[in-house]
Amino acid sequence: MITNSKFLFLIISFSFFGCRNGNYFNNVCKVEIFGDSLRIETECYGDSIIKHHIDLKGISDDGFDSSFNVTIKREKEKSIPKFECDEDFKFNYREYEIRYCKEELITELGKQGWTKRIADSIGVNIQMDSLVGINNDFILIGYVDQINFQIIERETKDTVKSILKGSYITEFSGGTLYEIIDSKRDTIELFQRNSWMR
Repeated sequence: MITNSKFLFLIISFSFFGCRNGNYFNNVCKVEIFGDSLRIETECYGDSIIKHHIDLKGISDDGFDSSFNVTIKREKEKSIPKFECDEDFKFNYREYEIRYCKEELITELGKQGWTKRIADSIGVNIQMDSLVGINNDFILIGYVDQINFQIIERETKDTVKSILKGSYITEFSGGTLYEIIDSKRDTIELFQRNSWMR
């Protein structure tokens, strides 16, 4: 038999979860579901959004509820300047081809104190002649918006005309977020540059 307190809890739970069109949060403009383990609800507030990552299994599968929130404050849309350089360096990142001016990239790597030993350890030839290994694209994508660059959607061959730069903060970290505006005017997360972590 259900006690009064359990019955009250069930009513409160039903009211909380059942009154938002099936969403956990108010003002939800986008819902993404990944299998039976992750649901992302995005709340939109003008140039700010809150992404709620909801661990649908809670602690039942691994003893840890990995739910967390990301608050993103977007800056204005920024047009990507015309890409002009004598020699480019290109690599694939997710569904995109990223291009940098080769000389600018070598100069920037030098400013960051890259040595032959460090470059070799992740498979980047110090003269940028070859790339091997698993971490290179993640490291190199971090130079977007720091040096001359171009982003091309590999499937459609469309050149990305603009990006959104913004700041993000979670309960345990924060930094800069880059998103692209694709040919359909959809906003797609490109990468995050972490600035701090607890």
